[in-house]
Formats: sequence, structure tokens, C-alpha cells
Amino acid sequence: MTELKRHISPSFGRRPYVSHATIVGDIVFVCGMGPDDLDADVETQTEQTILNIKKILEEVGSSLSRVAKVVVYLKDVGDYEKMNSVYSKYFTDNPPARTCVQATSPLHYLGQRVEMDVIAVINKERRQEK
Repeated sequence: MTELKRHISPSFGRRPYVSHATIVGDIVFVCGMGPDDLDADVETQTEQTILNIKKILEEVGSSLSRVAKVVVYLKDVGDYEKMNSVYSKYFTDNPPARTCVQATSPLHYLGQRVEMDVIAVINKERRQEK
């Protein structure tokens, strides 16, 4: 049986009822992450969200270049082009599969405009170092 390993990021602290990532074999599932600044525009929030995901991936021995799937949740689908202009800077050659939907979250009422979750592959060599 494959073991599930939960990861609580020291960078973000414990969240109630949520692990920042779950590792199954060489696959990591990163929970929905958002930006740090809920008052920022969607471009800034997109960049902060991707950098937060990058931090968690690196903590478990993966990276943005090893992302297989991204789900993007936008408060307003009208922000798609602005989000995509930032997103495309991080996922250039051979980008991952992606789904983008308009969704509502409790944090959207506080100003959050974007949230993402990802599935990535862990680098076996880096994982052994951890």
C-alpha cells in the first residue's frame, strides 16, 4: 500500500483541517494557495500565489518545472487575461495541463482574486536528501 505523507509548510504555519501538501509516492498534491496581499491587483496576486506554491514544492523536493496539472480559481473570469499574462511567465516551455474556472471562496469577500492548486512530480534525488 502506498503511504500518504502530509506536509505542513514552516513558511505558512498550520492551517485548520488542511495540509499544505500531500505526497503519494513521487506525486505531490499542493492545496489551494492564494496571495499574501488581498488588496493587490490580480497580476500581483497571481505572482504571489505562484511564488507561494513554488515555496511549498521546493520544501518537498519538487519545482514549478515539474508541475503536471494546475487548477486556477478566479473570482472574476474577466481577470483571465491579466492572470494569464503573469502565469505564462512561470510556465513557459512545455506548460502543465490547466483548468481555469470562476469560483467563489470565503476569502474572495476579503479581496482574494485568485487561488491555485497543483499536482507535481517530486525529484527522486532531491526527495532522498530531505
